[in-house]
Amino acid sequence: MSLQVTELLFILMVSWYAGRFFRRRLDMPPMLGELIAGLLFGPTVLGWIESSEFIDFLAELGIFFLMFYAGLETDPKLFFKNIKPSILVGILGFAIPLGLGYYGTLWFMPGATSIQALFVGLGLSITAIAVNARILMDLSLCNSRIGNILIGSAVVDDVLSLGFFSAVVKTVEVGYFSYNTFLFSLAYVLAFFAITYFIGKIVLPYVNKYYLEGGGHGFTFALLTAFLFALIGEALGLHVIIGAFFAGLFVREEIKRQDVLDALNDRLMTISYGFLGPIFFVSLSFHVVLGLILEYIEFLTIVLIIAFIGKFAGSYAGGWLAGLKREENAVVAMGMNGRGAVELILVGVGINLGVLNKEISSILVSMAFITTFLTPIGFKFLLERFNLDSCMINPDQEKDTPTREGINQG
Repeated sequence: MSLQVTELLFILMVSWYAGRFFRRRLDMPPMLGELIAGLLFGPTVLGWIESSEFIDFLAELGIFFLMFYAGLETDPKLFFKNIKPSILVGILGFAIPLGLGYYGTLWFMPGATSIQALFVGLGLSITAIAVNARILMDLSLCNSRIGNILIGSAVVDDVLSLGFFSAVVKTVEVGYFSYNTFLFSLAYVLAFFAITYFIGKIVLPYVNKYYLEGGGHGFTFALLTAFLFALIGEALGLHVIIGAFFAGLFVREEIKRQDVLDALNDRLMTISYGFLGPIFFVSLSFHVVLGLILEYIEFLTIVLIIAFIGKFAGSYAGGWLAGLKREENAVVAMGMNGRGAVELILVGVGINLGVLNKEISSILVSMAFITTFLTPIGFKFLLERFNLDSCMINPDQEKDTPTREGINQG
């Protein structure tokens, strides 16, 4: 136990210093420093800290709380107001990199099977909501128009990705593709939205009336809701992060007292961005295998090009169809390139099924790390290039964010 606490202390210390350096010296999001800290001190370079069940558990909690807090910080009215561009960007941002990844793998890696190519395509098509949420929070843009479109698009993308992923896994298990399997996967997704909408609109108002207004604790109410939604998502084949995000949306809508909501925001912000979030981003770097990257550098380069171009082109096409301005569209398309935890889950399942070998697994993990690192750099560059960083905040948003800045800057 003392060794685990020592490792945890070291991770928090190096992530804090690295994040502070990137924020203050380089004027970049702190998550970049956390990724570099994991790469430098983790198994890839120095090997001072390594993955363990304890660290992996805290990292999973980090994803959970990052997404719950992102939902809590998102105004449901603005979120659903921008639902059209979110749907179009999410669908095309999923479909185009999936197709390019599939055919690109078969073309440039002749020994790959069609199932392996599907796994690579899925890895390229996924957008990490937690990464997008962290970028927006680091730049204080969570409730901007672009922030709402980006998060909404990432949710649509991940729902499609996880539904398709479920169908692919079932195909591998039964040995052949079935349209019924695919339709059942889509039915589970629709069931999730139906159940969560019922709970959010019918059950939570009832609980709010007799629990919160009767002197109950908002933090306990919020956590119970988040865990319930996460369990529902997990039971229906979706990742817990989807349930956590929608729980945050409904909790925000149901807590009427501003003092309770402010206290809840402060607590969750501290847990997410001051404690568990950095552990998650540091742990992402543990899965990068430098030797395999160098050995398969050509194919990794091809995968990275397909990943960036496919995701950007697909997302941009969706935004164009939705009528987004050129500048907004470019920023959203860049933000959609962030990947992360879901790829690691995909790789783990692929290995357990005997579908993915170590070469393809390492390439997917490396691609996820590199795109996660480069996306906030490109996102911030485009904001400044188009002069959008000072004009995207919703004018009705009155809440200042000094506490968030304090956490990010140390």
